[in-house]
Amino acid sequence: MRAVTAALEKLRNLNLLAYSEKGGFKVQSSAGQEWERERSELPFGLESISEVVQLTLKTLVGELQERPRYKGRSFPWTLWYSDGRQAHDAKLMDAREDATFAVDFRLSKGDRETAQWLQRSAQEPLLNRLVWVVGGGSFEGACREFLRSQKMVERYKPRWASLPRAKQSLVLEEETRLEELEGAARKAVAVAFHQGSFYFRGQQIRPQDMGAVFGTALLATANRLLPDFYPYAAEMVAVTDTEILQLLEPELHGPSPKFLDDALGILSLDDRKYVPNCKGEHPRRIEEEIRKTGGLSGQSLIATFVGPPYGYPPDLVRACVAGLLRGRKLRIRPEAGDEITSYRDAGVRELFTKDRPFRKAEIFLPAEDPITARDRVAIRKFFETFVGVSLEQEDEAFADAAFKYFPRERDDLREIERRHEQLPGRPALPERLAKLGKGAGRLLSRTAGAEDRAGTETAPGGSAQRDGAASHSEVRAGLRGGGGRVPGGPHPRL
Repeated sequence: MRAVTAALEKLRNLNLLAYSEKGGFKVQSSAGQEWERERSELPFGLESISEVVQLTLKTLVGELQERPRYKGRSFPWTLWYSDGRQAHDAKLMDAREDATFAVDFRLSKGDRETAQWLQRSAQEPLLNRLVWVVGGGSFEGACREFLRSQKMVERYKPRWASLPRAKQSLVLEEETRLEELEGAARKAVAVAFHQGSFYFRGQQIRPQDMGAVFGTALLATANRLLPDFYPYAAEMVAVTDTEILQLLEPELHGPSPKFLDDALGILSLDDRKYVPNCKGEHPRRIEEEIRKTGGLSGQSLIATFVGPPYGYPPDLVRACVAGLLRGRKLRIRPEAGDEITSYRDAGVRELFTKDRPFRKAEIFLPAEDPITARDRVAIRKFFETFVGVSLEQEDEAFADAAFKYFPRERDDLREIERRHEQLPGRPALPERLAKLGKGAGRLLSRTAGAEDRAGTETAPGGSAQRDGAASHSEVRAGLRGGGGRVPGGPHPRL
């Protein structure tokens, strides 16, 4: 049987027989012999073969290959390709703005020395790629046959209706043959690489040890190496725009569990209140990167944390930045408009829910703040003691309270000043009350009291304000005949 098959193949090579998977061998007609002669004389060099290999790899990996998985999520493929001649670091496939597993295919058969690839794979730009060097398997012949068949179909198919009947049949046969040859070329390329070697950061891995065929070997190797690519990758946490907006609401009531300490660590529960302390490893890494670089764009921030060693999805980066803004740990300079230092500032919601504004914005650490954490404790206590309200310990809550309660207190103070001027001799107003009036006037003259950085003496909770508020209460009580304090209530006549 082998002798018969060999004889038939010899006659086929002499263009005396034709062959197809569907019909088998048949005697070649004169038109068929002329077709085969024209076909065999079509020249295709290494550059054309390299193009076929590139398309084949895109099909093998991009269309047919399962994605590797790590920490509950799949990682798309990024494919690089070099042939040692024309193509150098050609990107065959990439997933825009996503953490990927990068494979660098090397076709050059004359460049397969193990020691060289062990060294190169441990250096940039190959450090974060799985380098796959082709083996000794032959693929050139299969690729040339595919190219010849493709060229004949391209040459005659457009004018098929005007061809003689015999040639029309040959075109149809060639189309069937083209599909077969495409599969044969794909198989030859896959076998050639399967017989090659993987290299990753100074170590060599044999594909044949990882899987019986091209696809299984690649997937098994990728799953094994993903923890080395992305040691800081987060567990699968998909954050939506609606959830990010929760971090920008006036009150942090019922936020997504994804933001809490046992997940992203953006919010912590403190005395039954959610606090944006951003103690989790992911927001801390992002804050440290901003600190290290002195500031960077949203685009650069996403690019940094999407790639190795982090592998963060872009929505996770945006969520961490929103949390850091809420915690007053950074400031943002948008492409247009005023600088953003608070989650209450104009344009902040659009910044975090639309892709372009976030990428175009510049992100920095906050400017030096003269109001310390100790000052904020004092301000909160001031409102509890003298205004009778309990506030969140954040500047926005202080600002809201100041604009809600201070106009009444200022009006009371002005009434005291007016009556004080009616006293015999018109004595000077006590210093503590004068400072209280000055501080309240300054605070209310600004568009946002919480953003004032003029100093702490006249801020709520500062020494002047505490002393002045105490004197204010005493004077009002005296004016009312020693009665209880009723903020904003009517004063008896002197």
